[in-house]
Amino acid sequence: MIFTARTISLLFLSAAITVLGLWQADFMYIGVTIAALTLVLIMVEYAGMPGKQQFILQRRINGQLFVNVPSMVRIDLQNKTRQKYFIKLRDEPPDEFEIRHAEHQSWLLPKRQITCEYPMVPPLRGHFRFNDIQLEIHAPFPGLVARRFRYPQISPIHVYPDLSALKKYDLLTMKGRLKNIGFRATRQLGLGSEYESLREYTPDDEYRRINWVASARVNKLITTQYQTEQSQQVVILIDTGRLMGTEALGSTRLDLAIEAAMMLAHVVVRKKDLVGLMVFSNRVHAYLPPKKEKNQLNRMLKHLYNQKSELVESNYPETFEFFKNKCHRRSLVILFTEVIDQYASQFLIQGLTKMYPKHLPLCVTMKDRLMEQTFDQPAQNIDQAYAKAVAAELMSEREDAIGNMRSHGVIVLDVLPEQLTTEVINKYMEIKSRGQL
Repeated sequence: MIFTARTISLLFLSAAITVLGLWQADFMYIGVTIAALTLVLIMVEYAGMPGKQQFILQRRINGQLFVNVPSMVRIDLQNKTRQKYFIKLRDEPPDEFEIRHAEHQSWLLPKRQITCEYPMVPPLRGHFRFNDIQLEIHAPFPGLVARRFRYPQISPIHVYPDLSALKKYDLLTMKGRLKNIGFRATRQLGLGSEYESLREYTPDDEYRRINWVASARVNKLITTQYQTEQSQQVVILIDTGRLMGTEALGSTRLDLAIEAAMMLAHVVVRKKDLVGLMVFSNRVHAYLPPKKEKNQLNRMLKHLYNQKSELVESNYPETFEFFKNKCHRRSLVILFTEVIDQYASQFLIQGLTKMYPKHLPLCVTMKDRLMEQTFDQPAQNIDQAYAKAVAAELMSEREDAIGNMRSHGVIVLDVLPEQLTTEVINKYMEIKSRGQL
């Protein structure tokens, strides 16, 4: 039972009139009478109010949820009684979403149904849940009390990484405008070794591409076109250790790596190559064998959406041993991770160098923009000079570790966070066009 503002006002009024009865007895009788009538009306109204089962609630969240993509939460409320009520509805969305307007107030007519809705923009990927819904009903008259019900409506939800870039990539591919978002054109005539088609010779073609047999048949020069090989294997390894939990561009390095990995997998499938996935930290969390079906992207998404960075050191020896036992065919191994120096990353360096030449390892790391800015800015005082010296030392140690990997045949892609996706895909396309895999 919840007392309304009207009830409290009547009780205060009766109390004030009763106090006046200390000077004039008639006021005391009036005050007591008002209080008694108020209590009687409260009991009568409360007894006549409907129960919880007279209202039906159902929460609806349409479609899949993606990070930073607006969506709507809808709650259907049905009144099964023959009386109208003023309702106050309050939902309990995940605390991480920080939604402050998950409430609704309105009149609900008898035998009617209304739909309450409010917007949400999931700020994080992962697994979350909506909790119960609270419903408070007020009768129009006398309106002295209200009833509040709690409806169990626990709804688990999955928030996936934003995949809008995939659709944008497909659209720009059809329009031939990939250069607008930083992708470099790598397909050139004469590259690749798989037969694609025959066409008439042009002065820009290489003489070694002339198909003399076909030319003799039609009595003019014919050129053979080749395309890059298909059905090659690409395995994406994502490190979820502590170094991947540091922030970059308002997100973690792990978030950026996952978005880049999904975009890369999309491109790999479009190129008719096989793509696989491996997620690890101090142990292997997930492994998907390389496949080229479109469903592979959905499988990857289900493994990646709830991955979090852990405050543990990544176990590279166990990871690479697991990979060695699972993947026997030559593959392009693209590892998203982070390095500090040669000593801290010695197991990473040893594992990647042992992969070559059976596999072609590509280590992808992200530069620290703040550290580079600290190094580039001129020092104005002793503190800034000290910070600049520390940044220079850390950058030098990191470059030594990257240089060590490169000297052992490991391809290292060290880019700024905002360039990660485009540069990874450009490197993959470059490797294919050169026939390195």
